[in-house]
Amino acid sequence: MSALGRKWFKRTSTGDIIIHAVLIVMGLIFLLPFIYIVSASFSSPSAIAANPFLFYPKGFNLEAYKLLFSVRIIWQGYINSIFYMSTGTTLNVVLTLLAGYALSKSNLPGRNIITIFFLVTMFFSGGMIPSYLLIRDLRMLDTRWAMILPGAISTWNMLVTRAFMQNNVPQDLSDAAVVDGASEFLFFRKIVLPLSLPITVVMILFYSSGHWNSWFNAFLYIRNSALYPLQLTLMNILVQGQMGDMAGSLSDDAAERLLMVLSLKYAIMVAALFPMMITFPFVQKYFVKGVMIGALKE
Repeated sequence: MSALGRKWFKRTSTGDIIIHAVLIVMGLIFLLPFIYIVSASFSSPSAIAANPFLFYPKGFNLEAYKLLFSVRIIWQGYINSIFYMSTGTTLNVVLTLLAGYALSKSNLPGRNIITIFFLVTMFFSGGMIPSYLLIRDLRMLDTRWAMILPGAISTWNMLVTRAFMQNNVPQDLSDAAVVDGASEFLFFRKIVLPLSLPITVVMILFYSSGHWNSWFNAFLYIRNSALYPLQLTLMNILVQGQMGDMAGSLSDDAAERLLMVLSLKYAIMVAALFPMMITFPFVQKYFVKGVMIGALKE
C-alpha cells in the first residue's frame, strides 16, 4: 500500500470506511444494470443471447438504433415529449418560484392558511375517476393541455423553494429595496431570482425529469396517438408486440427476428434514458447545493 493510502486509513475511522464500502457496493448495484443495457444496445443480437452480462459492446451493431429511429412514431414521440417537458417545466418553475417567494414572506396576510391549503393537496386527492371527469368537463381530453396543466405545481417542491428563500434572501434586502423604491416584482426579478439560482436549477431538473418520464396522464387523457409522449409510444411498442413487426422489416427468418427484438428492447431503453443522462452531469453541482440548503432551516 502506498504512503498516501496508509495516511488515508490513519485519518479515516472504521465507521467512515464501512460507509464508503456500503456506498461503493450500492453504486455498483445501480450502475451494473445500466452498463448492461447500454452495452447490449450496441451489441449484435447473437452476442446478447450468448452472454448473460456485457461489460462492453460485443459485435458492435447499430441496426437496432437504425430500425428504432426509422419509425415515424418514435420521432413524433420525441417531439411531443420535448414540447411537454419544455412548456410544462416552464410553467411549473414559474408557479413554484412565485408561490415559494410569496409564502416565504413572514408579513404575508393569511400565510399559514394558504400553506395549509397547499398541504392538504399533498395528502388528499379526488382520485382517478373524479380527475378524469374534471379534465373532460374542462374540455382538455385529447389535447396537449392535459399533459401540462394537471399538476402544474408540486406542493413539496414549493415548500422546499420556500425554505430555501427564507434562508437565503434576508429580510434586510427586501427592506432596503422598499426604501429605494423598488416594487415587489422588481425585487423578485433583480435580487431573489439570482440568489435562488441553485434551487431554480433543482426545480428544473425535478420537473423536467417528471415530464420526460410521464406516460400515465397521456394513457388516461389522450387517445390520439399523434399526441403521445415518447414514454407511452415506447411502452406501446414494448407491450403491444410492435417490436416483432419492426424487426420483421429486416428479416423473414423467425429466429433472426427474435434476436433483433431482444436488441431493439435495449435500444428503446437507452433512447428513453438518453436526454436525462446527458443533462444531469451539468446540473449536478446545483442539484446538491439546492437540495441541501433548501432542506435546512436556521
